[in-house]
Amino acid sequence: MAEIEDKMRARTGGAMALAAAVLWGFIGLAVRPLGRLGLTAVELTFVRSAAAFIGAAAMALCCGGSLRIRLRDLWIFLGSGLASVVFFNVCYFYTQKTLPLAVSSVFLYTAPFFVAGISAGVFGERLTAGRLGALAAAFIGCVMVSGALSGYSSDMPITLKGAAAGAGSGFGYALYTVFGRLAARRYSAEVFMAYTFFIASCALTPFVSVGHIVGAAQGRGVAALAAFALIFTLLPYLLYTASLGRLSGSTASALAFAEPLTSAAVGYVFFGERLTAVQAAGIILTAAALRKVLKSE
Repeated sequence: MAEIEDKMRARTGGAMALAAAVLWGFIGLAVRPLGRLGLTAVELTFVRSAAAFIGAAAMALCCGGSLRIRLRDLWIFLGSGLASVVFFNVCYFYTQKTLPLAVSSVFLYTAPFFVAGISAGVFGERLTAGRLGALAAAFIGCVMVSGALSGYSSDMPITLKGAAAGAGSGFGYALYTVFGRLAARRYSAEVFMAYTFFIASCALTPFVSVGHIVGAAQGRGVAALAAFALIFTLLPYLLYTASLGRLSGSTASALAFAEPLTSAAVGYVFFGERLTAVQAAGIILTAAALRKVLKSE
């Protein structure tokens, strides 16, 4: 009976992580227009953090929960808020504005390798040859999807500065999974998110102009900002954070490889970024690798 329950929890967690990844893959639909309206990477990160904090805190309180935490656990939330959210988002939104969407996502998804290595040491998760092989296959598939192996039609060049920011986004993103797994032992997803994004919001406040954000959100910016805050931030973060209490960190992180697949489709459909045969093969390879990761959980 316990084994059946564990499998059901793992399947539910897998569905949550996949749904979160797909939603994140659409975020370029909001980032591109908001960038054209003059919002910087830091301002976008502030909006994302504030929305996640307010939404998660409201959900925790409305559902009869508590926002109380133990003082000795504060380092977890400081780590997730500063070392992960602030660092990761600033790096990632910079790459989204300066690199093709699919390429920026591929840089981000070096994260599962960081997660696998850290989780082996911190949580004792097994690093089997099969799991590492699946991760490698998924990553290679993402590189193929990016168009880096066959060229891409976007007029945005891959610069050294953009590549460095992309690598930073991968490491920062990995830390969110690690800290989320640590917090899942004692706290709900809403509590973890509330404190994580509150700390991130406070850290970013001195560097943003709320008036500029409000001004940019006028007219067509309202819809883009609302979608960015609620659909592409609050909802997927809730799903992904909740999945960390049901899956191993390496599995949850690996399933997020679905984001670059979605991002590539968004770039193709909405921004005229060409989808080649190599990219299509990469989608198939990544999907097959993710299926193997799920079966190994």
